[in-house]
Amino acid sequence: FTPGNCYGIIGANGAGKSTFIKILSGELEPSTGSVTIAAKKRMSVLKQNQNMYDDYTVMDTVIMGNQRLYDCGKEKD
Repeated sequence: FTPGNCYGIIGANGAGKSTFIKILSGELEPSTGSVTIAAKKRMSVLKQNQNMYDDYTVMDTVIMGNQRLYDCGKEKD
């Protein structure tokens, strides 16, 4: 991956896209190999449950990717 770029993952149903993201985010352990995210770098994942975020604004949903920032915003409110 190159710094500053955004990437999409495409593939057929059952190809392993969600599993790949779960491994990258640390939700699942890889069966072989390892995932390393550089120091001071982070990764965010927005889950696929379309109803999970009904009670939030779009801005809140996006900011949830950075838990510290989201918590600070909620304290301010």
